[in-house]
This record gives sequence, C-alpha cells and structure tokens, in this order.
Amino acid sequence: MTTHEPKWSTKEQTRGPGLVQKLSHHLGGLPRTTWWLESVLSGSERVLEFGAGDSTFWLAPRVREVTAVEHDEGWSRRIRAIAPPNVIVMHRPTTSGLAKASLGDSYVAVLDSLDDGAYDLLVVDGMAREACLATPGHLLAPAGIALLDNADRPDLHDAIWSMHERGFWRIDFARPMPGASRFSCTSVFFRDLSKEWGRPRAPQARGTGAPSGR
Repeated sequence: MTTHEPKWSTKEQTRGPGLVQKLSHHLGGLPRTTWWLESVLSGSERVLEFGAGDSTFWLAPRVREVTAVEHDEGWSRRIRAIAPPNVIVMHRPTTSGLAKASLGDSYVAVLDSLDDGAYDLLVVDGMAREACLATPGHLLAPAGIALLDNADRPDLHDAIWSMHERGFWRIDFARPMPGASRFSCTSVFFRDLSKEWGRPRAPQARGTGAPSGR
C-alpha cells in the first residue's frame, strides 16, 4: 500500500518560533492560532497539556483548569512555583524522543491514570508526541479539540494519519521558519462539526492521497 505524506497549508501565516510565541505574540499582534483558540474557548474547559511553559500561563486565565505533564524536573518545579491555582503540574521523567515513545515510559504511562472524557482541549507540545496524540479517543470530551505543534515533522505524519482514520477533522496554522525555506505547522483536530471551525481538512484513510480540504 502506498502512503502519502500530508500536505500543509501555507495560507495561514502565524506566530514566531515555538509554542511560547505562538500562543502569546508575534510582530506586535496576536497570531491566528491564538485568535482561533480565543474564539472557541469559553472559560469552562479542562485542558491536558504535554510540555509545560508559557502556553500554560496563556491558557490558565482562559480555561477552568490546566493539567500540564512535564518531563524536566527542574522546569516542573519552576512552573509549579509560580503557576496560578488552576494549574496542576505533573512531573514525569522520560526516555522517549520527541515523536516516538519508549516502551514502559512513565511519561506516556500517565495517560492511563487520567479520567476518560475529562478534557476539552489536548495540547501536544512535549515528548512522545505520537503516543500522546493517540489519547483523544478516550480522554477528550466528544466536542473536545487536540492541538499538535510541529505537525509538519515527517516523524509525526503517522500520528496525523491516525487522527484522520479515527474521524478527526483538521485545521492547519503554518508559518515560515526564520532563515529557512520551509514552513512549520501547528494542527488542530476536532470531531464536532456543529460549530463554525473555518475550512477544516476532512478525515481520510491512508492510501487515498494527501489529506485535503473539503
């Protein structure tokens, strides 16, 4: 069976490098990823975030609760010391890489201790991203959304296909990399079509060509 790498939209020009700038500011104005999240967050959401940082603090005043899983112990302590009361920081060491998970890794094992359907937003910006993105099926509420940073990475393409095969639609927010001739992409996935999400890419199975818009 022939598979095709997902193609990424270059129409959404957004944010500076890293999730910090993506969810805070870019060239003096809010990036489109932030605008989009601002438009869908109501303040009542519970968020599960892999990779704690500035995005944790951006989200905290806009949602009910943020649970952030972080692999770096020192960084976890720093975030926990200054985080607002609605932020829970969970330190879980890891031997995984950015995309793939190691067998028996405690960072990924935390998924088994979390409540089914308890989260409205999943942010995947830490380690073992493929395994963490595989969680929406049981951790996300029916109308929940998942956000994957650096979705253009070739080692994350299997994770993208897996989301499509499970019925998730996708919106891409891409930006040109400074000093490089390529784009970096953040992808948002969702199943609830009752809202006006923009122009999402429909779910597709592998072997049917690269994911395309409606």
